[in-house]
Amino acid sequence: MENIKKIEKLFIANKSTVTALGVVLLIIGGLYFFGDVASDNKNIENFTKQEIGIWADYFPFRLSAFSTPISKLGEEIEHPSFYCDEIDEYQKLMYTSVHSSFEPPIPPKVERALELYTKCLGDLVEARNSTLNSFENDVYNISAPFHIGDVNVITGRVEAREAWADSRVVFFEEKDGVWIPVNGAPVLKLEDGFATHIGDEIIVGGVEVYHNPVANESRGVGYRTVFYRGYNFLSLQKFAQGPDMMKDIRIAHLASGRIGVFTRPQGGSSGMGEIGYTELSNLDELNVENILGARIIKNQFAPKEWGGVNEMHVLEGDIIGALGHIAYKDSRGNKHYFAMSFSYDPKIHQASSIEIIATRKNFSAGDVKMPELSDVVFPGGLIRHGDGTATLYAGLSDAEAGSITLPDPFTKKGA
Repeated sequence: MENIKKIEKLFIANKSTVTALGVVLLIIGGLYFFGDVASDNKNIENFTKQEIGIWADYFPFRLSAFSTPISKLGEEIEHPSFYCDEIDEYQKLMYTSVHSSFEPPIPPKVERALELYTKCLGDLVEARNSTLNSFENDVYNISAPFHIGDVNVITGRVEAREAWADSRVVFFEEKDGVWIPVNGAPVLKLEDGFATHIGDEIIVGGVEVYHNPVANESRGVGYRTVFYRGYNFLSLQKFAQGPDMMKDIRIAHLASGRIGVFTRPQGGSSGMGEIGYTELSNLDELNVENILGARIIKNQFAPKEWGGVNEMHVLEGDIIGALGHIAYKDSRGNKHYFAMSFSYDPKIHQASSIEIIATRKNFSAGDVKMPELSDVVFPGGLIRHGDGTATLYAGLSDAEAGSITLPDPFTKKGA
């Protein structure tokens, strides 16, 4: 970050000179990038000059689109595990003032979860999360690290601060503690990327947005979840999509060989958003009809709340651990998103109570896309360490990304 700040100061002090130099570097960088990099990736889906143009504003400071690191995630803070005798499952908390930023009335399910979260108070801990921000574009709503081919990557949602429904999902790899875009990887015109493994294949997905003039509640934008499959970056191909106006569809390979699917219908009897579950025999069955046929898990949310699953973890005894979010909007229009978890037994279609595992205050204060999103944590994934702890990767306030180490929420729910 010091190097970036020095460059910014140099740019301000010598604006005209640097601007002229930037034009020259832009031409050189463009010749290098589109001459060498693009020619090596002709078969990569969605890897086009138009989509790569999102990096154009970096060129005054770079010789190619991928030559300079953006930033790095901050150090993770260890938090000791502890047990709360007052409730069935141990809860986790890292801040005392959980209710301080909420305007009454808090929806009952969220209120109860926060009450349990507060009751099992731990030490005051703050994650020193730095961001994956660029000069002109924010990187947020990241996934947990995963392997694709022989590369360990995360996905990040890249979007200009003032933009609306104009995101790209970019693959980042870590080099010397810094996350940088993967050279030659596809850039997908999606939001909120995620990934999982089904057999030998990697499944990558995200939210595709499109113009929908009758979608008044989403400002004229429609959306749907889409899925890609392949064995490496070059072989990724779109193979399935969910129903219109449905986000948060997640899949996992079960011990039985079947594929578990969590869904998130909205509207009608599902209100602001419920969670459903179904199982498939294979990936070819991942289609709109089967997704719409998922059985709803009842009584997880109050009428003014909503939530969804962000990642699935297959535990012992055929139990599924769900990492997700629970949210509500207060009377001032401010949104409040919390990272949560629950366990689900597909044999009896029964879920445990939702437990909040992290709030926005567990991370350092930082930038926000809009003031009404200041209290938003959007969990992207969880890496379980096998020692009772796990690292949560999350988007923050639709402007930043961070990670924090906390007690493993699935320790008492399975393996």
